[in-house]
Amino acid sequence: MKILNCIRNEKFFNSMMEIFEKEKGTHIIEYAVISDDEGDLSHIKLRDKVRHIAPCDFIDYLERKKVNVVIAHNLRSIPNELIAEIPSGVLVVWFGWGFDMYSWPDSVSPLIKLKNQILPETQKAVRAIDPLYRFRQYHAYLNNVIRGNKFKTIINRFDYFAGVFPLEFGLLQKKSFFRAKQLIFNYGCSGDDYKKENVSEFTIPQGKDILIGNSADPNNNHLDVFEQIRGLDLTDRKIIVPLSYGGHQQYKEQVKKRGKEIWGDNFMPLDNFMPLTEYKQLIDSCGFVIMGHVRQQASENIEINLWNGRKVFLYASSIGFKHYSELGFSLCKLEELNKTELNKPLLKDQILANRRIMVAYNSAEANVANFHKIIATLEKEVRDR
Repeated sequence: MKILNCIRNEKFFNSMMEIFEKEKGTHIIEYAVISDDEGDLSHIKLRDKVRHIAPCDFIDYLERKKVNVVIAHNLRSIPNELIAEIPSGVLVVWFGWGFDMYSWPDSVSPLIKLKNQILPETQKAVRAIDPLYRFRQYHAYLNNVIRGNKFKTIINRFDYFAGVFPLEFGLLQKKSFFRAKQLIFNYGCSGDDYKKENVSEFTIPQGKDILIGNSADPNNNHLDVFEQIRGLDLTDRKIIVPLSYGGHQQYKEQVKKRGKEIWGDNFMPLDNFMPLTEYKQLIDSCGFVIMGHVRQQASENIEINLWNGRKVFLYASSIGFKHYSELGFSLCKLEELNKTELNKPLLKDQILANRRIMVAYNSAEANVANFHKIIATLEKEVRDR
């Protein structure tokens, strides 16, 4: 069986490629960037294994090389107009991320539409900094009306789908044009993370500082989180807010301005990119993590903090809370956050249970097992065809 993975320059692919390369057996697995130029592959460790295919040559390449399976790692990895043209004898798999479900084809009518994805205070700021906000919304609506059937044809071409959270499959099934069957895969971790033998090796975090969000994307709902906790006495704590990527500069300035107004020098926005080791050292002082996303987002950050024993707060209405609570993780409802909860770290037994669940859910072994199931499923369908 020959599989072509269509990817982009993202660090998330490294753990996936490690598993695919190590476990591929007799199958031929290739990786390609589909674009008109060579592009940047600075985040890819195994970049020598990634080929470049021009969009005009993509369909011909599939036929000429007798590719059996194409995996689109998010909907930006293949020019959308080419997806429906993939020959019918080729299985097409979609590994969904987030934007390609919650803001594709647009933010007005995405594939998965959540009520109040961006909450009132944050929504107010987004509208204030973009005078063309309503025009963009109207344009997105018209575009969806005009090109709606094309969007449906693209999604209808996928034979299989794996989301970041399995429950996203059920949400997509509500669309009549979604016919894909479910696969389970998690881009997961490197081989050094979430090991069974390390489950008991931890100390309960003693830091009282608070980490809010993972980026400058308005989906973090920073301003609504600020409003919720501003009445609490947090004078002895740092409020650390990563803003080094994503989001509009004016939105970042709004977040920083409001944070400074509430907490003064205790507010620590992280504007610049930090090496991972420095970032980990900085947030070592954090025993509490607040993620204000309603849509699925920041899963890697959430999981790292759960593994490290921090108390994580999510909105009970969020996709993340539903997913992690169904798995059995100990986490807290952001709606019920108060000073008492911010003074009580997780218990040792809760941290231990979270780490055991993480090993079963997202260790290298768990992801290898999922990969083998995917290969077996695809192999059977290719053979039956």
